[in-house]
Amino acid sequence: MAFQDEKDAQSLEQLTDEEFWQRARAEAAQAASVISPSESAALHQYLACELQRGTYLVPLHAIEAVIPASSSLARLPFAPRWLHGVQAWRGEIVAVVSLDDYLSDSDAPVSGGMLLVARHPECAIGLRVPGVGLTTTIELEQLAPAITPSDLYTPARVAVVKGLYAGCPVLDMVTLLDDVTL
Repeated sequence: MAFQDEKDAQSLEQLTDEEFWQRARAEAAQAASVISPSESAALHQYLACELQRGTYLVPLHAIEAVIPASSSLARLPFAPRWLHGVQAWRGEIVAVVSLDDYLSDSDAPVSGGMLLVARHPECAIGLRVPGVGLTTTIELEQLAPAITPSDLYTPARVAVVKGLYAGCPVLDMVTLLDDVTL
């Protein structure tokens, strides 16, 4: 806590313990709301996801958790084939989407892997991927435009690709989550 003058320091001495900690929490919350340059770099951190057709990059700020994928899913009737079912996580229902099946219209059997839990305003979505790799920092200027015929994703899914970085598709999570919840 920074003191603006000696009078400010003296006023702190007169506070009760409870008043002091309330003020400390309020100042800490205010300081946390200001984004430093190192924190703004975190907004451009991406997680490498290893899919069957190659590596894809997912924005790290869009992911709430990375957990082992459960093999016991409750299947849903008449669901698209990329929606493998639902599972419980922290007391809520998570829709589990196979990212491989969604991006490439494949129907490959998936077992194991990891679940990237992301939040959509309507629900939690778990993106099932075979594996995850390292994180990387990408500046938006470094992205190459996504070229429409690609063996990494179908033309119907080009809208969920923000661009390419080192040949890897960078996913637009807002568009992806909006699309899978329609």
